[in-house]
This record gives sequence, C-alpha cells and structure tokens, in this order.
Amino acid sequence: SFYSSWQIALLMVAFSPIMMGSSALLVTVVTSTTRRISEAFASAGAVCAEVLGSVRTVASFAAEEREVERFDALLKPAEVAGIGAGWRKGLAFGSLDGSSNVAFAVGIIFAGSRVAAERASGDSDCAYSGTCSISAGSALLAIFGINMAAQGFGLIMQSLSSFSRARAAAGMMKAIMERTPAIDSLSDAGATPATVAGRVEFKNVVFRYPTRPDAPVYTDFCLTIEPG
Repeated sequence: SFYSSWQIALLMVAFSPIMMGSSALLVTVVTSTTRRISEAFASAGAVCAEVLGSVRTVASFAAEEREVERFDALLKPAEVAGIGAGWRKGLAFGSLDGSSNVAFAVGIIFAGSRVAAERASGDSDCAYSGTCSISAGSALLAIFGINMAAQGFGLIMQSLSSFSRARAAAGMMKAIMERTPAIDSLSDAGATPATVAGRVEFKNVVFRYPTRPDAPVYTDFCLTIEPG
C-alpha cells in the first residue's frame, strides 16, 4: 500500500483501528453467541434424549403432554438467544462492512481530488497519460491493501486471545493431572478394614420418578441381601 501510494496509505491507516476493532468484535460476537445458543439447546436436547430413552415409561404414565410442555419451555431461552444472536451478528457485520466502505469511499474521494487538483494546475491529461501522482490502480491497491491488513490484524488479535485462554486451560489440566488426590485408590497407605462382610441393606427407602412426583414407586422399602 505504501509503495503504491503513501498518501492514500497514510489516510487509510487512520481508519485501520476502526476496521481492526470491527473484525475483532465480529469474531467475539460469533464465538460468544454460538456458545450461548449451544448451551440453550443443550437443556432441551437433554430432555429429548431422556424422554426418548425412556419412552415406554413416559407412555405408561401418560406423560406425553407434560414432556412436550417441558420441552417447549426449555426451547424459549434458545429462541431468545437465537434472536439476540441475530441482532448482535448483524450489528457486528454492519460495523465491519460500514467501516470498510467508509474507508474505501474516503480513499476514492481523496484520490479523485488529487487527480482533479493536478488537472486543474495545468496537466489536464495526466489521468490518461499516467503522469498523475496517484493513478486509479495505485489508489485501489493502497485502499484494499490497508483494508485487508486491518481486518486480518483484527482476526489475529482474537486468535491470540484464544491461544492465551488455551494456554491457561492447558496449565489447569496439567495441574489436575499432576496433583496427588486426597483418596488414592492405588496407594497402600492408611487404615484398611480387617474383614468385609459384603452385606447390603436398604431401610425405609422412598422413591418417585422426577416426572411423576405425585406417584410414589417405593414407600418404606426394606431389603437385606446377605453375603454370598
């Protein structure tokens, strides 16, 4: 860009922070909204998997309508997140395209004004003979070069922050892998019971399905399983 036209390149550099910020904003918005939508759909998907996995139980309790209502209720946050994501993505794309188009327009106007000034000074054929200080080709090269570079730097800055978060996460994983657990099943240290009877006993167990809290399955259930 500076080789083609240093004047237009300097002018475009003034707009580069706006374009870099718009690029970084776009990547941040896309990443955050994708994560929010995935989390919103995860709850509804878990309910769907739970119901399909125990469809016979749901049918036996005639709970189809209740499960449909629960699924619809969990889809509401996903709908709200999707609408909000659309607005945020639209604003981010609009800021990026708007800043690029404004910079492009300013560069073209500046190049045209320079050519007009040179023609007015006496060299009326400079635009056709190629003797003007700024030609159409050099102007476009300078404009597009700075424009693409600014957007690229915006994307790189977001990637650098991702690398920083990845390094922090890797450090946490390494600390977890190298830590000594409070209860080490592979260690022979500590007290161990002399004998194990292997006797299992349930006393006064009460159980209900989460989908039918008003229909108890077990009430005061007692069971003893002797060793062997």
